[in-house]
Amino acid sequence: MATEQTEYMKLIATILALTLFTACGQTQSQSADKKITRDFQQDIALLLPTGEYTVDIMDQVTMSPRRQELQEKFMQAVKVNSEWFMQQQKNIEQTGEGIPYDPRLGMTETEWEEYKKFIDSMSDMKVISSGTVKVKVIKTNNIITFKSEGKLDPLNNTSIDTKNKTVKMNNSILPLIDTICVTNSDNIFKTAWRGYKFQISNPPNATMPATQEELANYSMSIYGFTLGLFENSDKTYIEISASETSKGQQLTRYKIPIVFQ
Repeated sequence: MATEQTEYMKLIATILALTLFTACGQTQSQSADKKITRDFQQDIALLLPTGEYTVDIMDQVTMSPRRQELQEKFMQAVKVNSEWFMQQQKNIEQTGEGIPYDPRLGMTETEWEEYKKFIDSMSDMKVISSGTVKVKVIKTNNIITFKSEGKLDPLNNTSIDTKNKTVKMNNSILPLIDTICVTNSDNIFKTAWRGYKFQISNPPNATMPATQEELANYSMSIYGFTLGLFENSDKTYIEISASETSKGQQLTRYKIPIVFQ
């Protein structure tokens, strides 16, 4: 049960995550050198030309001490009141409304209002690199594959079908589900950016468990692949992610964001 609660804590923390991806209704400003056109074939050629590259693994985040303090209170509250938080997640899924103040949030009402303001802004947060790795981009006909190592070993099992606009990860076919427009720099990357999001989940419309009993029987897999262009630097961004849970036990979980130098 401890393992199940730990993994659920990681999932429930996304309740308050700021949504950065919005539909691209119109062309946003881009740098003069590179530009996302929404022509998939053209954009893929721009973002992933063949060759060997050095990439930064952007998997560390810095934040203000005050946000860190309130976040730790929140996570401790999730641990102590996991059943209650599960129900809050269910309420959010059903109503779309946020969590009202409750002492079980682990902080005072004033602190909760302060924490929500932190959630609404990423100005004090920034992603930083934990190191660099070499990545080869290989194109054969309409298929793009990757060759790397270490933390990026999962990328070796990832390929892009440019003709069918799909991504293959671990034998799962991810459809293109949306274009991405991040229109300002109030995010952890400190830049506006645009790109494409591929994702598949099984079962497709699964909801978060609302009780410990549901959690013990919870099974789901989600694979994601994001490809984009950072506006302030003309750098290609990739994020690969996977989460596999069977009967409440986490089998696989990774989220690897990289930026091409």
